[in-house]
Amino acid sequence: MNTYAYVSDNPLSYIDPFGLCEKNDKDCFRKCIKRNYGDLYDLAWAFSPFSLASFATGEVFEQVEKKAKAEANRKQWSESRREYKLGKRIARTLAAARVISAATAVAGAAGTGFVIGAWSYCKFKCR
Repeated sequence: MNTYAYVSDNPLSYIDPFGLCEKNDKDCFRKCIKRNYGDLYDLAWAFSPFSLASFATGEVFEQVEKKAKAEANRKQWSESRREYKLGKRIARTLAAARVISAATAVAGAAGTGFVIGAWSYCKFKCR
């Protein structure tokens, strides 16, 4: 009788107090994500709001938007034609940046849904 069969004959590397699984959950989860989703999971994570980079980008954009809006308004009310044109250009650029920001928010929502779905699937498979 093999008393260590529940841990693939390796009780030092694997633990399973209930005898339900032959590998540890982290290893199973990581392999499930890699096998089923590959690099797409990492890409979705980068777009999701859970990502630090996504959060930082949103915060930076808010600060830049406030300053650019104030600068655009100040220049548009300037008496100089050159300053007025520069203010209009800043306003157009800001409008384009808002569209990009909205698209990023949609990608973030999609990334979040994908990450949660993949995570749930692999957690269920590795129980």
